[in-house]
Amino acid sequence: MKDFEIDLSKDFSIIYGKNNIGKSYAVSVVYLILKKIASYTEN
Repeated sequence: MKDFEIDLSKDFSIIYGKNNIGKSYAVSVVYLILKKIASYTEN
């Protein structure tokens, strides 16, 4: 994957592209980062 942008202000996003370019990996990374940020803000 060369370039992507995720707009977290939107309620819904569609990620599309060819197979095996890292779409699922990118979403997993964003999820883990947001989860970690949420855990810090809870404490």
